[in-house]
Amino acid sequence: MTSQIVDKALDFIKSTSSPSAYTFAPLNEACDTGSASLRLEASRRRALVADLVLPGSSAVAHFGSPQTVSAAGTDYINSYVRTVLKMIKKKGLRTELMLGDSFMGASYWSPFYNYKRDRVVIDSHFYYLCVLLNSQLRRPRSGSS
Repeated sequence: MTSQIVDKALDFIKSTSSPSAYTFAPLNEACDTGSASLRLEASRRRALVADLVLPGSSAVAHFGSPQTVSAAGTDYINSYVRTVLKMIKKKGLRTELMLGDSFMGASYWSPFYNYKRDRVVIDSHFYYLCVLLNSQLRRPRSGSS
């Protein structure tokens, strides 16, 4: 299903009068919060979503920090990005692919890609809500030592 969505988005970009003016971002702040794999069965996905919104959960504690993506998550993201890059090339597009850095920083992702070859740009931005949440989670509760 994902490849069909990417394919349709790329077809739209190709149909425009200025396809090189587009930057395609198939992922935004991917996060596996240290789990062994990003491929989660439906019940675990629901549990992870619930975990993300519960204060004090491990997912919230890692999101927005350099622990957002595990080594397995990095491998999965790079595999996915390479697949999308092949799709872009197959369509004959010179569209850049934007990779959200998942709070890991450009220096983390840069060794995996060569701009001239891959046309990957790395998007780094900060969510101050994550900073606030993480600081609240790390603060000792009143009455505790």
